[in-house]
Amino acid sequence: MKAVLERTVTMVMLVFSMTCFAEAIDENTVEDIMAGIERAIVDKDVNGIARYLSDDVSITVTFSIGDQDQVAKLTKAEYVSALRETWAAYQNYVYEKTNVVIDIVNGSKAVVKSDVSESMTIHNQTISANSREEATVEMINGKPLFTRIVAHTTM
Repeated sequence: MKAVLERTVTMVMLVFSMTCFAEAIDENTVEDIMAGIERAIVDKDVNGIARYLSDDVSITVTFSIGDQDQVAKLTKAEYVSALRETWAAYQNYVYEKTNVVIDIVNGSKAVVKSDVSESMTIHNQTISANSREEATVEMINGKPLFTRIVAHTTM
């Protein structure tokens, strides 16, 4: 009986440790997903962006225009649709991400903070925006995906 119990406990611990290891995340993994996003932005590849978002990603963007703030909460489908429409309408897009800080939390998720500057021309009008972003990356079914994105954007 004792041997059966020991084997059972050993198997449970082995399965648990394999699961934890398989779902661990590190800075290199986060840098890879960020590089994939950067490539998709340069290529205007909406599906490339969507590939890195979890199906239930939470996206919240606060837009500050003058002294007015507007908050947009988007699902993955809404974000992808808005991105597709915007990318179809703009020209001369310039994107720069700086001050990137990656914090690994308990080895299971990463929080990425960064500053983003963007400008584009839409209907002969140049629009510029600066954002402070915080994004959470988690391993889901063995894939690193963004599960939460919060941006504070000033235009």
